[in-house]
Amino acid sequence: MAGFLLSQASGILREVLLPEIREQLNQASDTLKLIERRTDVVEGSEAVLSLHTSRSAGIGARLEDEASPTAARQGYVKARVPLRTNEGRIEITVQSMRAMRSSKSAQETPFVSESKRIVLDLRRDVNRQVYGTSNGVIATAGVTTAATVVVLDATTTLTQMRQFDVGMLVDIGTLAAPTTIAQARQITAINRAGKTITISGATVSTTAAHFIFRSGSGGDAANSTQRELTGFRTMIANTGAVFGVDPATQPAWASTYDTNGGTPRAPTDLVFQAPMDTVSIEYGEEVDVLMTEFGVYRKYGSSLTSLKRFNDTITLKGGVKGLDITSGGKTATLLRDRDVPEKNGFGLNLDHLFMAVWGDGPDWLDEDGAILSRVTGKLNYEATLFWLHELYVDARAAHFRIDDLQNV
Repeated sequence: MAGFLLSQASGILREVLLPEIREQLNQASDTLKLIERRTDVVEGSEAVLSLHTSRSAGIGARLEDEASPTAARQGYVKARVPLRTNEGRIEITVQSMRAMRSSKSAQETPFVSESKRIVLDLRRDVNRQVYGTSNGVIATAGVTTAATVVVLDATTTLTQMRQFDVGMLVDIGTLAAPTTIAQARQITAINRAGKTITISGATVSTTAAHFIFRSGSGGDAANSTQRELTGFRTMIANTGAVFGVDPATQPAWASTYDTNGGTPRAPTDLVFQAPMDTVSIEYGEEVDVLMTEFGVYRKYGSSLTSLKRFNDTITLKGGVKGLDITSGGKTATLLRDRDVPEKNGFGLNLDHLFMAVWGDGPDWLDEDGAILSRVTGKLNYEATLFWLHELYVDARAAHFRIDDLQNV
């Protein structure tokens, strides 16, 4: 007769959870951390910057007894940085609160689990917005005909595909009407190699005129519906009005944009030094950091290996390490971020890059004295996280964007 087997002990065998919840998701928001070192707390409906944009014409060399230069003046304009809002919301049932109220029954209470991780979720999405186009677009649609498997444009990059998550709610539409094709559809599957996402609900049809947005976040400045932060691809550019100031009329309000006509080139010291020098010539200061994507970082790093330059690293405040690139008397740090568009890089002068915040943030809505509020008609509680802020630069010429870089 068989002895007492482990399989027969399931009715009395306890499950003992090992300490801590083990993270499986990438929670990094590296660029956001750099930006937050320069935070301006503001009040009112917008932050207003006074910009010096042009010189006086009232100067010149003269011979004896010639008329002095005609008096002129300096040029000034105001840039207006609007308030934008990023939000997160959690809902918890009373049953889960009672069942998970102590360490005896759960690793964490429902509120602790949901509240601390939605802050990370929000920060991850804000980091995406930093490198976005300010209109909420994550990817461009391709041709989908009456299907729930949405085909994305052939140019969609792996970086963009990684910005989708299973369970994420998305809208599909145009910039003028972001929900015209689909609204609040849940992503149920992602095929990164095939460049498709599968969504819940009824079938849809799309063309290249449609875009994929995080649900509720789509909209642009041209339609007075911009919801997401003003991203680097809008601010760090040589064209286009930003915060009410247009380089077409104020040429000093423009960044350096270094491109190669669509032909990728190796990311060498010389290639990076060119826009770094242009910034120095145009603005008189040097960039501190060059943010790029992982493939470009690897490609540049491989060139250092071939030259046996193993010690060219810099450690920034907070322990962030990167490779160094020197132009003139200034050394910039090359860093990588998962949200940088592929084959791109951004040269940043951190003294001219800010986050304007209205109060503390991200923060929990507790104006009535309580973070948790009862949900009407349910045995549930909810809490709302919000971040009133906007990303801005106070000198566009202090930064550059470089495109058409080879990656591996």
